[in-house]
Amino acid sequence: MLYIDWESIYLIVDRFQNITFKFYGNHDLNLLNKNIFFEKLSKLKNVSINAPVSPEEMQKILKKSRFALVSYLHLIYGKQVDNSHKIMQYLGSGIPIFSSFTYEYRNYKLFPMFYNQKEVVNLFEQFINNEFNDFTEDSKNKRINFALENTYSKQIERIEKIILKK
Repeated sequence: MLYIDWESIYLIVDRFQNITFKFYGNHDLNLLNKNIFFEKLSKLKNVSINAPVSPEEMQKILKKSRFALVSYLHLIYGKQVDNSHKIMQYLGSGIPIFSSFTYEYRNYKLFPMFYNQKEVVNLFEQFINNEFNDFTEDSKNKRINFALENTYSKQIERIEKIILKK
């Protein structure tokens, strides 16, 4: 996916060699190998690049994971990456999330967001050291409850109420 900020991911993964990072999804290696940061990332010993898995399998993987990482080129692609469907899946799992800036979630304080490569490593270090309290049971419950309040069926109910008022 062209929207992924491989440079920020590389900066994090290279700095935190004691953490294993697992990536899942479709990988056009002809395209990705042209990206110097993906190429460098894929050679690191603490990285595994994996094929896509079903949503059900991803839920199992998330439950075993320490955190989820979201990193898009938001300064370039803006609204195209402002509300990734993956974030709701991550929120629903309850695990902590570290993300690039995501406009749709900016006011909820559900997860820390970095704005650019200059701050990504420092913010990730604060995140992984739990300085934002993302690894607490209260934070986990807040993420899960947010996801439950924003399911498709809940959104449809809200829309129906708006329509019926007219």
